[in-house]
Amino acid sequence: MAGQGDVILRSDETGYCLTFPLRFVAGDFGGDTISAQTIDPVIFVIKSRRVAKELVKGHDIVSEDFRISRNDHPSADIIIESGLSESFNFVFNPGRNLLAEIWGVETTRIPCSPQEK
Repeated sequence: MAGQGDVILRSDETGYCLTFPLRFVAGDFGGDTISAQTIDPVIFVIKSRRVAKELVKGHDIVSEDFRISRNDHPSADIIIESGLSESFNFVFNPGRNLLAEIWGVETTRIPCSPQEK
């Protein structure tokens, strides 16, 4: 599975968030599961400052390197809210294209909505 979306991260500046595009690829890389079903939108909640900082720097995030959970577990770095099971691995790649790899991710400062505060 491959997709793209937008990241919204709380900024250190009260009341503001940063947003930028993100690509991801996910799958059962062990080859145990094959599926052609329609799924819910894939939604992740980033709980770890380390993950957020790496994304803002434009670095890839590989699920195997972090604690992933389907529940709001206190030690989880990333929560899978919908669209994937924990058996799937994934990679986040900040940006929309190769130019983001070269020049870095362009972030946009936006006001946070009440649910992102």
